[in-house]
Amino acid sequence: MYNVDNRFITFPIFIMKHTIFFVFAVLVLGSFASGQNSLKAKLSEEQFNQFGLNKLSAGELDALSNWIYGTVESEKKKVVDEIIPTGDDRFGAEKKIISNVETIRPEEKQMSSRIPGNFTGWGGNTLFKLENGQVWKQITPGRFVVRLENPEVLIRKGMFGSYFLNVKGYGTRVRVERVR
Repeated sequence: MYNVDNRFITFPIFIMKHTIFFVFAVLVLGSFASGQNSLKAKLSEEQFNQFGLNKLSAGELDALSNWIYGTVESEKKKVVDEIIPTGDDRFGAEKKIISNVETIRPEEKQMSSRIPGNFTGWGGNTLFKLENGQVWKQITPGRFVVRLENPEVLIRKGMFGSYFLNVKGYGTRVRVERVR
């Protein structure tokens, strides 16, 4: 829970309240961390004038830019601290962290891709290099012999963080883990 003026709000509401500001900050002020903390460098001339920033002196503009940068960093810290506990609160909190991340960006339950080129199945500890750039490794014993060209594969999420790969059109599957 997050305390705001003695009112408690839940994690999703906390995120929603800060999303608009955070999105603005990331899109407009994303490279502040690289030392470019000038609003003039971030906005088009039309936006700069539309927001009335052309009426500010150089000193006022720098002060506003620095204030926004500081606020972005502060809000970012609040969001990260809410998602990932620190100190003793972090110990044993893996499930809470995963749950928090799932709330923000739910993981797909399956994905499909192709294995480019000639595919002869699996046996032992086969590496599956997919056309999307991911690499998965067979982690359970078993053999499956087939000769296919550019087969489509489906990787499904199972229980307890497991993943299973199967070749579309075949009933056999193998447990895999992502290598990269």
